[in-house]
Amino acid sequence: PHSMTIHGDTRVDNYYWMRDDERKDPEILQHLEKENQYAETVLKHTETLQDTLFEEIKGRIAKDDNSVPVRKGNYFYSSEVTGDNEYEVHLRAKDFAG
Repeated sequence: PHSMTIHGDTRVDNYYWMRDDERKDPEILQHLEKENQYAETVLKHTETLQDTLFEEIKGRIAKDDNSVPVRKGNYFYSSEVTGDNEYEVHLRAKDFAG
């Protein structure tokens, strides 16, 4: 176990040994591959449900949608989903008038 104290709060990370910022450690990669194989095996019977839930959630995401810009200081912040992207793009634009 690895202990970290930040802002007076100590946290024990039992999985710190898996830290591999370069994603090259063979032991870590092998462990993760085995974990993925196990998950696939255990969850195999739920594939139809997973697909159904995925399609339902995806159907609730408005395509080509953007938020109302919010001004903070000299900038406007907003987000948008465009095309077939599965994620929002966060935007910041300078307010040239103010």
